[in-house]
Amino acid sequence: MDAFQPGGESPCSYGTLMYNEAMPTSLLTTKLYIPPPRPNLVPRPRLIERLNAGLHGKLTLISAPAGFGKTTLLSEWVASCKCPVAWLSLDEGDNDPARFWAYFVAALQTIAPHLGEGILRALQSPQPPPAESILTALINEITAIPDNFLLVLDDYHVIDAKLIDDALTFLLDHLPPQMHLVIATREEPSLPLARLRVRGQLTELHSANLCFTPEETAVFLNSLMDLTLTPQDVAALERRTEGWVAGLQLAALSLSQYDASKRTRFIQHFTASNRHLMDYLVEEVLRQQSTHTTQFLTRTAILRRFNASLCDTVVGESNPINLIELERANLFLISLDETGEWFRYHHLFADLLHRQLQKTEPTILPSLHIRAADWFAEAGHLDDAIHHALQAPDYDRATTFLSEHIENMIIRGDIHTALHHINQRPPAYRDKDLRLTLYHAWTLLFVGQFEECARMLEQLSVLPNPRGWPVTAYETVLKGYLTIRQSRFSDNLRQGIFLLEQALDQLAQLPNPDTTTLIIQGAAVVELAFSYTFENEIKKAIILAQAAVRLNVKAGNVLAELASRSMLAQLTCAQGRWRQAATILQQGLKRAEAWTEALPWSVSKPPAVAPLLLNMGLIHYQWNDLDKATPFIEEADDLYALAGAIDRADGLLGLAQLRWAQGNGPAVAEIVESMQQLAQQSPFAYVRQRLDAAVVEWQIRLVQMGGEWAHLQAEILVWVQSCGLQADAPLNFRSEPQYVTLVRAWRLLDQAEAALALLRRLQTFAAETDRLGDVWRYQLLEVVVRMRLRETAVARHLLQETMTHTEPEGIIRLYVDEGQPIATLLQQLPPTPYRDRLLAAFDLQAFDPAQNNSPLSTPQSSLIEPLSTRELEVLQLLATGATNQQIADELVIAYATAKKHVSNILGKLGARNRVTAVARARELGLIG
Repeated sequence: MDAFQPGGESPCSYGTLMYNEAMPTSLLTTKLYIPPPRPNLVPRPRLIERLNAGLHGKLTLISAPAGFGKTTLLSEWVASCKCPVAWLSLDEGDNDPARFWAYFVAALQTIAPHLGEGILRALQSPQPPPAESILTALINEITAIPDNFLLVLDDYHVIDAKLIDDALTFLLDHLPPQMHLVIATREEPSLPLARLRVRGQLTELHSANLCFTPEETAVFLNSLMDLTLTPQDVAALERRTEGWVAGLQLAALSLSQYDASKRTRFIQHFTASNRHLMDYLVEEVLRQQSTHTTQFLTRTAILRRFNASLCDTVVGESNPINLIELERANLFLISLDETGEWFRYHHLFADLLHRQLQKTEPTILPSLHIRAADWFAEAGHLDDAIHHALQAPDYDRATTFLSEHIENMIIRGDIHTALHHINQRPPAYRDKDLRLTLYHAWTLLFVGQFEECARMLEQLSVLPNPRGWPVTAYETVLKGYLTIRQSRFSDNLRQGIFLLEQALDQLAQLPNPDTTTLIIQGAAVVELAFSYTFENEIKKAIILAQAAVRLNVKAGNVLAELASRSMLAQLTCAQGRWRQAATILQQGLKRAEAWTEALPWSVSKPPAVAPLLLNMGLIHYQWNDLDKATPFIEEADDLYALAGAIDRADGLLGLAQLRWAQGNGPAVAEIVESMQQLAQQSPFAYVRQRLDAAVVEWQIRLVQMGGEWAHLQAEILVWVQSCGLQADAPLNFRSEPQYVTLVRAWRLLDQAEAALALLRRLQTFAAETDRLGDVWRYQLLEVVVRMRLRETAVARHLLQETMTHTEPEGIIRLYVDEGQPIATLLQQLPPTPYRDRLLAAFDLQAFDPAQNNSPLSTPQSSLIEPLSTRELEVLQLLATGATNQQIADELVIAYATAKKHVSNILGKLGARNRVTAVARARELGLIG
């Protein structure tokens, strides 16, 4: 593992504060159900043909007012579609970005079951990653789907969140060719439609397209509804409704109740304007129903979805209605599952019924919503319970439900939903409940609304405190968190540390702290431990991390417990105790596995496990067990990729080490580009500086590899000249990575003396802060620098001294990553089991330690990096004048591989072209 380098938010940041294992978080599969074609369907081949023709583009948009048959048309189309189809029916609750993308991925999983598993894990964290991070990962996974497919977003008009519009714009801009997006909406969405039109990537159907033609109207009224109307009556009704599908359907239902002799008169009087048409038709339809059925329809219209039990509770009738029979009566019920348990009304019909209820029974509305709220609360669906309590409106009840549920909402990532519910209550009801105000403040902190959070803190001390909570201490913890968040990675952490310590002292005096207190106490200790790492106090940070593990285990806060264990392992590694750190990580991963199995969602690993995976992978990396290290590091990077720029840096740095050890220079170069992009995106100066330094460090390694990356030396020189680092400036954790990179850059640029002086200061700093792991790393770097200065004896002695410390920990890669100079010195040492293991880890195709064939005496000893056996074979073919294709054919390798070998050979030999490379190789005796 590399030395401990604090690189981002605390592992408990934005979401490890609290967790309730009983939290219901499963997604509603009914929203993913594809509505089957209706039995009384009017065939619309002209529209199906247009939809099929539009599959070459990116987006199909079906935009029309309510009741124009958008969903019906789509259900007909997808039933005949030859490619897989995913479906998502949207509702108002999906304006929360985390919830929207969770359902979005879940819909895709109906056709690709394992797609987006990491994304769902990230969305279940309290602080979901940015939409662009989610979509980048999602797009990459979609490209692996072998077949073309459709994704339908139905009722998109309910979405009014700009964040979601912007994210869909990003998706459309980068849409993989096998995916086609379909949107059905009542309103034109805020998407780049003009751009898509110009590029021929948009197919549109609007109300003028969806209106029934006279022929379709006749088929519907006479063939499907069996009304036997005259052509004149059909034409009149078509004109009255202007082909409006819902209007025709409602009219047909009314006409079916009349004798044939009275239907013409009905049509003639069917002259109300569209503004009044809905009320008129509802009255006509409902008039034909029994009082019992009408009351059932209107009272259940308040429900966004319902089953029989919920309807019985809300309606309050002893003679319940059979929902299946109601559906068969064609009263605008839409089934939400294949079992026929859950239903919803057609949105238009629900609106009409609701308006009718407001006319006929306005006084009963509050009680209906309260019954629904209580039913949902009893069933554990507190989101719906809160919705109906707010609709009642019963703000006291809504506050109670919200107070009980907000913790779970934060944990699962529904932060925006929580804030929306809070803000739906009138100001007089806000900031009155201590528990809700406390969690509201945490929520504001998570979303970065620092000023509003600070205002909320002022309310805590004046609210009633029936639970006897230590409110002053809670307030101080929040202030400490807030101070640290606002001053993250700056020189002003001390005030936040002071506040957290003050609060922890107060909390420690409590004889019997409750769960909430333990949760807050555990979160504060984790944050304090993280902050102390930036104050160069590793021993104190370790003590605090150990305490955080104990506190969070006691509180049952698994997320914070995992964060604590990860931090403790990382700090232990910084002290040079890799084996002990591995034990800590194994315990954490075992705990995470048990927790994951108990979660109400089916995922393999939550995002909180990423630091555990990465650190375990890096320990195996240091032991040179790359086969074991690879799955840990790659899985961690997948999770980090969804967590934003700060955490993504940790994943990329680990992945770069792995790819380097695997000899994959191009992959390292791609990672370097990703680091550069993240540096530009980060709002934190420290993170930008850290990533800039990491970019240069890996550019140095690529330059030393030579070939196509030799040009990077100019960028390295620019960084050295512009970084503003002073060699004699005080060192701290924020600047240390930059100074290490400066040492490597000076070594590359033949400023070894300056590099050596700075290295000695870095070693002293690491030793003073109890970081033996970094001391050893800096000692090996000093070995390399002294070899550059030809101080071989001093370098050999320092190497032996370092080996005595690292052997008990089994460290291998710390040596190998410093390259050929270390191998050269190891050859000169007396054989020991540890020395032989180290030598065996190098690429020994260039020299054989078993024969004591020292590189110093081989033809390759003067090279920056020796040629591998394969590169020597390529070199022999180069000497014959073979082209890249001829080399590929001769060695039975890919053309790109042959080209890469030639490029590496040119770099290692310091040659500009093939002729110079062959001449240089002959001088060295590498070829005859």
